[in-house]
Amino acid sequence: MNEKSFTVVGIKTRTSNVDEMNGVARIASLWNQFFANNIAEKIPNKLSGEILSVYHDYETDSSGPYSVMLGMKVSKATDVPGGLEVIQIPEQKYQVFPCAVGAMPEVVVQGWQQIWALEKSSEIQRKYSFDFELYPEQPGGAVNIFVAVK
Repeated sequence: MNEKSFTVVGIKTRTSNVDEMNGVARIASLWNQFFANNIAEKIPNKLSGEILSVYHDYETDSSGPYSVMLGMKVSKATDVPGGLEVIQIPEQKYQVFPCAVGAMPEVVVQGWQQIWALEKSSEIQRKYSFDFELYPEQPGGAVNIFVAVK
């Protein structure tokens, strides 16, 4: 599926899967910061209440460092408050992986484990540009993982 270019405003950090699996938990800390500091309310020009977790700036592949941004799609990136960042996600081809409905973050981790297994068996060829998780506005809805593919 092709997804048109869009802009996301939010907060970000840099991590790696090795760090996350060894208890560094920068992604969990980013989520805590997002909610504790009411970041969603500070983002101007939001298109919806959906939250995106965008993975980008990959150093190599799933084994190397990458950046994660938690934010929301915006109609324009103007009047962005200090402390928030902007990224432009280009139009590209994605394979979408719906996660099971259930306990967070376990269902999302299971979704990524499925993606890594498909990649290892060469059933998908990841682009390692911009991938994202789309969290629905309504709590309890299914999360979809969009993986950029070649």
